[in-house]
Amino acid sequence: MNTDYKNAARRHYEDAEILFNRLRWANADQLYGLAAKCGLKAVMVGLGARTKTSGD
Repeated sequence: MNTDYKNAARRHYEDAEILFNRLRWANADQLYGLAAKCGLKAVMVGLGARTKTSGD
């Protein structure tokens, strides 16, 4: 199964924005970090790198 890191990055970023705007900064911070991680993995996959999809 291929993980859609680009879609995951977008979803986590959008959720982080909602939390940030509701002044839930600590939780927003976590989701921004997760969005960044997914975004970087999307780039890596695009460049041909293999990634683990379990136990990350």
